[in-house]
Amino acid sequence: MEKSDIKTAVKTASNIVNDAYSSQEIFDILLEEIKETNDGKDWAITISFKRKVPEGISVPFTSIINNRIENKFKTIIIDQKSLEFKEMIHRQFNNE
Repeated sequence: MEKSDIKTAVKTASNIVNDAYSSQEIFDILLEEIKETNDGKDWAITISFKRKVPEGISVPFTSIINNRIENKFKTIIIDQKSLEFKEMIHRQFNNE
């Protein structure tokens, strides 16, 4: 695996998240984690971002205190050989 391949995979993951949420205002987009999947065929790239919660959607109390802003984490699966997108997974933590 070459460094340029990893950079391309991260860029692809970031673009997938941006495209998926293009109708919403997302910000503070960060790379959280890059790891090889158990089968060694893909990269699992976790991207975090913040977004304003759309009106009319209920949110946990903590989000209300934070001006209706929530943190989201998405793991994007990218094929190591083709560098193509395979899957987007929502990562949820205990405090969500």
